Order: sequence, then C-alpha cells, then structure tokens
Amino acid sequence: MKTILIILFLGVSTLYATPFLSLKDSVNKNANGIQTLQWTKNYSRALTLAKEENKPLMYLVSKDGCSWCDRFKSGTLSYDMIVRKLNENFIVIEGYTNRGEVPRHLLTSGTPATWFLTNDGEPMFQPIMGAIPAQRFDSNLNSVLKEYQMITTLQHGKIATH
Repeated sequence: MKTILIILFLGVSTLYATPFLSLKDSVNKNANGIQTLQWTKNYSRALTLAKEENKPLMYLVSKDGCSWCDRFKSGTLSYDMIVRKLNENFIVIEGYTNRGEVPRHLLTSGTPATWFLTNDGEPMFQPIMGAIPAQRFDSNLNSVLKEYQMITTLQHGKIATH
C-alpha cells in the first residue's frame, strides 16, 4: 500500500510541477543523459543575454577541420565540472574563422582561441590559445569570474572609498 501511495504522490507532483519549469530549468543533455554546453549561436544574441543575465561571455574561436579545436571541445569542454560552471556563470558562444563568424576584434592567428569578454563584448584578457587541460581551464574560469565580479562592482560604484 505504501508503495502505491509513493508512486501516486510522485506521479501527481511531477504532473503539477512540470508546467512551472522555466526555460532556464531545461538543460541540454546528450544521448547518455550527460549535461552539455548551452551554446549561443549568434554573437548579438550572446551579448544581449550577457547583459540581461549579467554574465561574462566565453567566446571560442574555432575553425572547421581544426583537430585541436575538436579535442578541446570533446575533452576539456566536456568535463562535468567545466560544463556546469560555464552553463551557470557564462554565456558560451563559438565562432568559426573560415565561416566569417568571428568579430574582427577577436580574430587570432591560431585556433582554438578562448576569449573571455565582459557583457558589453570587451576582452577581459588575452585569449587562451590551444587546447588546455580541464584542471587548468577550471582555474582560469575561477579567475575570470573573480575579475568579472570586480569589474561589474567598479562599474556600479559599489566599492566604498576610505
């Protein structure tokens, strides 16, 4: 009897909770049910989202046929800790140099190049060049988030002067 009540409760609670999930609650998952990066396809849209959500952008400059780009995406950018951190704290976009998708100020001589931008599209640092290991990339993400918080705090004049 308890089993039936539990199943009934779970079914009813799922039925009533589903309509209240927002688009933000939906998570991209691959065929194995593993969370994947939520790529934004358009630079203008990425900037709009970054401003609306007050998040920095991670812009991956890539190129068709670039084996290091593919390794970076299938390796470092597929680790669960990296995917979660990027999806929660960044607007993520990829542009291909050979398709003319990369803004001029982000063009680099090699790929992959990972830029971190403020929510108005200004580079925060020089790009990270190449496919770097997940642990080092995670450390870079932490540094970017700290810097972004400091930048936005300064922009809003929230630092008290002594």
